[in-house]
Amino acid sequence: MSEPTVSRRDAASTIFNLPDYRVIDAVDLPEGGRRVTVVSTGPAGCPECG
Repeated sequence: MSEPTVSRRDAASTIFNLPDYRVIDAVDLPEGGRRVTVVSTGPAGCPECG
């Protein structure tokens, strides 16, 4: 059985073209807009100064 060697991006992050983020929620708004909530997949803050 083969296992992937890299983590796959979730489908929503791929659709919205958000390479360094993970989509955790997306809703259609009443007037036709869309609200997308994302979290960063990278380290928080500056790696050198915190």
